[in-house]
Amino acid sequence: MCGIFALLSAFQKTQRSEFVLHLIEGLQRLEYRGYDSAGVCIGLPEDNTANVVLRTTGRVKDLRDFVMASDLNFEDVLEIETGIAHTRWATNGEPSEMNSHPHTDSENNFFAVVHNGIITNADAIRKQLAADGVVLRSDTDTEVVPILLERTYQELVASGKVPSLTELVRAVLPKLEGAYGIVVRSQRYPNEIVGVRKASPLIFGLQTFESFPEEFKLGDTITLKQPFKAILSSDVAAVIPHTRSVVYLEEGDIVHVTPQCITYNSVETMRPEREFSTVDIDIHKLGRGGYPHFMKKEIFEQAETLSNCMRGRVDDSQSRLMLRGIEQHSMDLINKSHVYMFACGTSYHSAMASKRLFMECLGVPVQVELASEVLDRQLLLNSDAFAIFISQSGETADTLRCLEYTVAQGVTPIGITNTVGSSLVRQTVCGVNVMAGPEVGVASTKAYTNQIMALILLALYLHQVKTAVVQELPKIDLDAITDALAKLPEDVDAALALDGSILSLSQWLGEQSSIFVASSNRQLATALEGALKIKEISYIHTIGEELTFLLPFLHQNIVKNKPCTIIVVATSDILDDDVEAEALRELLELCVNHPNQKQKYVFLTSENVNILQDYIEPISGKPHELFEEQISVLPIPTTHEFLQSIVNVVPLQLISYYVSTLLGIDVDFPRNLAKSVTVE
Repeated sequence: MCGIFALLSAFQKTQRSEFVLHLIEGLQRLEYRGYDSAGVCIGLPEDNTANVVLRTTGRVKDLRDFVMASDLNFEDVLEIETGIAHTRWATNGEPSEMNSHPHTDSENNFFAVVHNGIITNADAIRKQLAADGVVLRSDTDTEVVPILLERTYQELVASGKVPSLTELVRAVLPKLEGAYGIVVRSQRYPNEIVGVRKASPLIFGLQTFESFPEEFKLGDTITLKQPFKAILSSDVAAVIPHTRSVVYLEEGDIVHVTPQCITYNSVETMRPEREFSTVDIDIHKLGRGGYPHFMKKEIFEQAETLSNCMRGRVDDSQSRLMLRGIEQHSMDLINKSHVYMFACGTSYHSAMASKRLFMECLGVPVQVELASEVLDRQLLLNSDAFAIFISQSGETADTLRCLEYTVAQGVTPIGITNTVGSSLVRQTVCGVNVMAGPEVGVASTKAYTNQIMALILLALYLHQVKTAVVQELPKIDLDAITDALAKLPEDVDAALALDGSILSLSQWLGEQSSIFVASSNRQLATALEGALKIKEISYIHTIGEELTFLLPFLHQNIVKNKPCTIIVVATSDILDDDVEAEALRELLELCVNHPNQKQKYVFLTSENVNILQDYIEPISGKPHELFEEQISVLPIPTTHEFLQSIVNVVPLQLISYYVSTLLGIDVDFPRNLAKSVTVE
C-alpha cells in the first residue's frame, strides 16, 4: 500500500537517463503493493539541486513514458545524483496528478517529500496553514510536511540558526501525529536525502566497494570513499537489485545521507545499536519465470515453498519437530493457560484453519480474533497467555496496533510472518518464518498455505514439548503426521494437476452473478479463504459460509427457482462427521428434488468419495448421468486431517485465478486491493 524508493548515487558517473530508470525500476518492484498514481523528483540538469517533480495517474509504465517524453536533458552525465520516487494509493484525496507524490512546499519546490502512512492531525494543520494565507494545492495529508519544513527553515534562519537537514526534520516531526515513513529531498540541501520512520516501514540499503562497520551506534557518522549508492525504500524488494546490505529502520530512526557520509540518529530509542543485515532473497524469484502472472507462478510454487517451510524443522525419520526460533521460550509457552491468535484478512483465515489443532495440541482455550477489532472492543485479555500474531508482510498496521495493546496487558507475543526484519519480527519475543519466499501477486496464495504450515509446526512442536512434562495431555500420533507432512508436497502437486479441469469449470463460473462457497469444521476457513480469493480479484459477489447455516437460504432460493452457484468443500474429514454428512445430504436432496440446469454445484471431494454414484443415485433413484450438467466434481488428494485444508485451498485458488483472467482482469494488480496495508 504505497511505495517509497529513494536513491543517492555518489561519485559514479551516470547518465541522467540511467539514473531516472533506476528510480522507475525501483517503483516497478513496489507495484504489487497496490497504487493508483506515481511520481519522481530529481534535480535540474543545470545544477542537479532544484527539485523537478514529474507525476501521473495510472501505472509506473505511464510514469516512465511521461518522464521520458519530458524536456529534461537525459544525456547529462553527473557524478552525484539524488532522486525520490513514490507509488500512491489514494486515501486522502482522489487519484490525480496534484494528489500524487512527491509533494512540495510551493511552486519554488524548495522541499520535496514522499510519504507512506497517514498524518492524523493533517486537517488541523491545513486549516492553520490556510488561515496563514498558505495556498494548498492538493487534498492530501502529505502536503503539510514540505510546507512545514520550509516554514520551519525560514523561522530558524531568521533566528540566526541554519539547521542541518536532520536538525530541520527533527524540528518538524513533533508537529506531526500519526504514522509515517518519510523521505525528504531539498534544493536548500543539495545532494542530500533524509529518511525517517514512525510506524510505517522504511529500509536503508548501502552499496559500496569500501568496507564499512556492520554495527554502529546512533549518532555515529559513516564516512565513505567513492563510489557508493544509498537507497531508502519501503520494501526490501526494491533494494536488492542494488545491495543486500540493509538496515531496517526502527521507530523514530532518522538516516541522513550526503555524498560524503551517512549519519544515523533517532528521536526515540531504547536501543542505540543498529546493525546491517544481509538480505537472503533470490532476485530471480521476483520475476514471473515464464508464467503469465505472478499469481499463477506463486500458486504453482506451493509444493516447493511448503517443503522449504518444513526443511530443517521436521525429522520424519524420528517423528520429531525442531523450531529453533521457539526453543528458548518453549517451556514458558506451554505453561500458559490461554492462547490468542490475531490477524487480518487471509492471515485471519490461516488462524481459523489451525485453531482446533492448537486446542488439541495444548489442551487450553484458543481464541481467534480479527486484529482490526481488538482495540475498538477494548478486548479484555488473560495475561497468563501467549498470542500469535500473523502477517505476511509483518507490517500490517492493525495487527501491529493490536500487538502493542496485547503486550501492554502482559501477554507474550509470537510472530508468524514471511518477512525477515519486519516490525512484527522486531516486536515479538520469538516466532516462525513461513519461508514462502517473495510473494508479488496481491492476492496471497503461497504465503497463506505456508502460514498454515508454520502454525501446524508450531502447534505440534509445543505439543511435543508439553507431552514430555505433562503426562495427562492426550497424545497426538506424530508418526502419522510426520509421514503425511513428508507426502504433502506430492499431494499439493496432485491438486495442481486439476489445472485443466478447473480451467474448463471456470469458463461458466465466470458467467455467474453470485457464488457461494460452503464447508464446515476445519474446512470452514478454506471456504472463507476461497470465497475471498474469488471476490477480491474477479469482483463477482461471493460468500463463504458454514454449510448448515447456508442451507435455509439455499432452500428458499432453489425452491423459488432462483438459481445460484454453490462450491462445496466436502472432503472425507468433513464427511466423517455425522452432522456435516447430513447437511451435505440435505443439499443433494435439494439438487435432486428441484432439478434446474441453471443451478450449478461444484464439489471438492476426496478421491475415494464419489458424490454422483455414492450419494446422488441412492437419493434420486436415477442414473447419476442425468445430473452431470448440474454437478461438477473435483477429486482432491486425501491427507491427514490436520493438513487437509492446505490441499483443499489449492483448487479454489486456481478457480479464482482462471475466473478472473477469463474475465480479462489483471490478477496481479486488482483494483482497490493492497498487498500490505500499512495504515489503519
